[in-house]
Amino acid sequence: MLKLGWMLVMCAACEFPRPQNIGPDDGGVHGGDAQPQGEDCQLTAIDTELAITGHRLLLEGTFRGEVTVNFPGAISAVATVLGEHRARVLVPSTATAGALTVTACNATFGPLMFRRVSFATGLGRFESSFDQASGARQTPKLLIARHGHTIAMAGSRLYVIGGASTGGLLDMVEQSSVNADGSLGAFLASSSKLVTPRTGHTSVVIGKYLYVVGGFGERALDSVERAVINLDGSLGPFEVVSQVTLATARHQHTSVVIGNSLYLLGGIASGPLDSVERAVIRADGSIGPFAIVDDVRLLVGRQAPGLARVGDSLYVIGGVGSSGTRDDLERAPISPDGSLGPFVSVANVVMSSPRSGLAIVTMEDAMYVVGGRNAADAIPTVERVAVDADGVLGAFSTVPGVLVTAREGHALVRAENYLYAIGGAGAGGALLGTIERAPLNTSGVLDVPVTSPGVAFAVERSESTIVALERYLYAIGGAAVNAGTVERAKVAADGTLGAFESVPGVAQRTPRKRHAAAVIGSYVYIVGGQGAGGVVKTIERAPIGTDGSLGAFVDVSTLTTARQDHTCAVIGKYLYVIGGDDGAQLLTSIERAVIKADGSLEPFAIVTTSRLGAGRQGHKTIVLGNNLYVLGGDTDVVERAFIDADGSLGPLARIASNTLRNGDRFEATATPIANRLYVLGGDGGALGQGRSEQALIADGSLGSFSLEPSAILLRSGHAAVVAGNYLHIIGGVDSAGAPGVPPALSLLLK
Repeated sequence: MLKLGWMLVMCAACEFPRPQNIGPDDGGVHGGDAQPQGEDCQLTAIDTELAITGHRLLLEGTFRGEVTVNFPGAISAVATVLGEHRARVLVPSTATAGALTVTACNATFGPLMFRRVSFATGLGRFESSFDQASGARQTPKLLIARHGHTIAMAGSRLYVIGGASTGGLLDMVEQSSVNADGSLGAFLASSSKLVTPRTGHTSVVIGKYLYVVGGFGERALDSVERAVINLDGSLGPFEVVSQVTLATARHQHTSVVIGNSLYLLGGIASGPLDSVERAVIRADGSIGPFAIVDDVRLLVGRQAPGLARVGDSLYVIGGVGSSGTRDDLERAPISPDGSLGPFVSVANVVMSSPRSGLAIVTMEDAMYVVGGRNAADAIPTVERVAVDADGVLGAFSTVPGVLVTAREGHALVRAENYLYAIGGAGAGGALLGTIERAPLNTSGVLDVPVTSPGVAFAVERSESTIVALERYLYAIGGAAVNAGTVERAKVAADGTLGAFESVPGVAQRTPRKRHAAAVIGSYVYIVGGQGAGGVVKTIERAPIGTDGSLGAFVDVSTLTTARQDHTCAVIGKYLYVIGGDDGAQLLTSIERAVIKADGSLEPFAIVTTSRLGAGRQGHKTIVLGNNLYVLGGDTDVVERAFIDADGSLGPLARIASNTLRNGDRFEATATPIANRLYVLGGDGGALGQGRSEQALIADGSLGSFSLEPSAILLRSGHAAVVAGNYLHIIGGVDSAGAPGVPPALSLLLK
């Protein structure tokens, strides 16, 4: 994960244990405060937490003798030691996701979080809202719009640290959860606050500590703060690190961990800085005092530049110098001992646009520059430059996937299969609390389905709703022996599912099936559906705990019209409820409620400006860019409405040139993956039950549907969820509607 080029070791899908030192004699695991054994080897960082098979993974730290890398998935590989503080290893094909450790010096060190992905990574189109194909979900915003902040990950928790707001400098830390499907939960105020409000700082996770370095308070700061990361990913209180200050107070600098050192580069004090300073990282995760690196300086002083570590090279990119905003790059070689060589200008390689306050992310064979500010204002463009195996750069070029909102001083974070851009300053310096995301999977290809052994509902059910909260998938209600109950399954770091288990004490107040679900703020809403006495209009909600737990459901509102087999979508400040049937007739109506700031709903009202062309039930609703699509159900018709800036819907209109190829699809699923929309399963179909199809997605528009070569799924009333490397198909009834639930299936993302 990179913000203004600085790197944090993170994993959005894993528990975050304390650093461990596993001794060779007793095999025990000691806490992060234990003293290292042997010759003080250590593992401080890896070059990426997300990589494909065969990636040359760089290890930073201190290494002596034989070094064995223990990948998640119980597979080990011997690393090539490049020097005392760097090593390299190829990612094996059987690695999964979770804790990565290193065995050296007769001890085991780490862990750091790592995931082997099954698909080639790239950067797709940025969107400002979730697609909501698997259920309505509100796209969260920061509690306080800010720029000059940083982001850190600890387990499935995401922290936004400090920055500047319209009210001044911030000591406030906000936190959110990264859910198993890659969505983010609501942002909440963390109980941990910075000792000194600051902006333009950097942050880095080293061992069990989250460090916050430098920045601007009432002046440029030389102080360093840190907080302990607890076993559950929560933060302890921040405290000033005694006897550790910067050699030069600075802000808008960059930082990176290389070998056993934390480097700071550039920034501004009274003017742009060219100096580089370094602190030694000790084996227990503490750092020593910073000192200027005498023989290494930037060629040009730069504030708010980008930074990227690629192979054996460290690049400093753009920023503001004494002569203005820059488009050029400097490069320093990284020695095997972790030291930096002198910076040199990168000849014939410049960005397409000068920019400062940019954010950078590297993925496999490419580096992406996202947003920033040119000499005049914030810009939305994204540039890409190819990177070869030796870290040599090609030429920059702009890519189609621009930011939805121009922003600078923002932060990037990789979470599951997405890259998020959070906060920053937009056009005219307006502070932003919005987020947007782009997929990292650029192929969208699925492997053949395989049965997921041991994955089945505790209670056979179909026509339920599935909601991803933290590392769990919750199944709520549905047609079941014990209708109205709730169960959940743990999602592993690589996206594989554990067994579903009943959640005691949590059930719908009115047991129902064929309902819709919506995640809004810190609540799960259950909307309408069919109860024991017929179709209902009641709405229930349950609170979401910070650990992903679900509280008791309570009645909170009603629809204007009872309906079942409808869909929901959260767009802007509105919760929309679309179509369905009331037990007597199919519905064309759409109703909506305003979402209040606390996540509660105002009364529902019928939308008079938009309605379905014909009543339908068992359909799907997807939000792609500024378009809302309704497809399937008991018809092959695809309808689209444009979404206005305030979240209002324009008229729904049939897309005459695009219909589902397999005819009507009742209770199918529709799942966007990269640039493809898959429609899987469903009841009915002119060409055979369950014949699956897909359409390409480009700029928020759907292409024509085409049939898959095989059926893939012979079921309806099921759920589809993407988690990690897999698309999971869960529950439903088989093609004959026979009793019982067909086994869960998993399709690998390729």
